[in-house]
Amino acid sequence: MAKKKGGRKPKATPVSPSAPVPKTPASPVSTSGDTPHFCFRWADRATQEAWAFSPAEDAGELIAFLYEMSQLTWSAIEAQQTGGQQRRRKHHSQEISTLETAAQNDISKRKLDTRFGETMFRFRVAGGKRLWGFRNGRVFHAIWWDPDHAVYPTDPN
Repeated sequence: MAKKKGGRKPKATPVSPSAPVPKTPASPVSTSGDTPHFCFRWADRATQEAWAFSPAEDAGELIAFLYEMSQLTWSAIEAQQTGGQQRRRKHHSQEISTLETAAQNDISKRKLDTRFGETMFRFRVAGGKRLWGFRNGRVFHAIWWDPDHAVYPTDPN
């Protein structure tokens, strides 16, 4: 039997969530036919705002939702609509500049806008519950769990 060359593999160095990561350029290849991958590396658990990523009470509902979304393509996700007569997209991109000022400050403080760009993506989970993050190709980087629709409040009327 041939002897293996090289011996042991070097151990991987753990990466700190605060370690700088170069911004990944937008993929020139469409990922609309791909299913999403969900990443929680950048989840914001430090903010003092109501949208801190801490879905303890809603964990079961959120996991069930993520499972359902993981079975769909990005194209199918973006095609989902809500509302009666006034149909609108259920899950969509949103410019950071349109968000609540405190949310904009949280993004800026963590430099997530320089890492991912000026547009977030939000999922409407149920009622006023939203999952906010950044889409990079097929990967959705979850940032906030917004159970009270506080990141981008709308007039209920």
